[in-house]
Amino acid sequence: MTRNSAQGAFLTSLDRHRGILFKVADAYCRDAASREDLVQDIVLQLWRAYPRFDDRARFSTWMYRIAVNVAISFYRSER
Repeated sequence: MTRNSAQGAFLTSLDRHRGILFKVADAYCRDAASREDLVQDIVLQLWRAYPRFDDRARFSTWMYRIAVNVAISFYRSER
């Protein structure tokens, strides 16, 4: 898979499941600025981990798992 096709597949899947991002961010952050920062951090970590994604799990499950782990780390660093 070329970088452009990988990026396109990632963005398509991310857009399809973007509700997960906001659900997790809403659960871990009270103010809008922190939620935006958290969503950006989650997307960055998802992109970094995407080359290791395999099709054994659904994208949404994989995305949720990473999102929660990033949110927990973000929450701890904010406290």
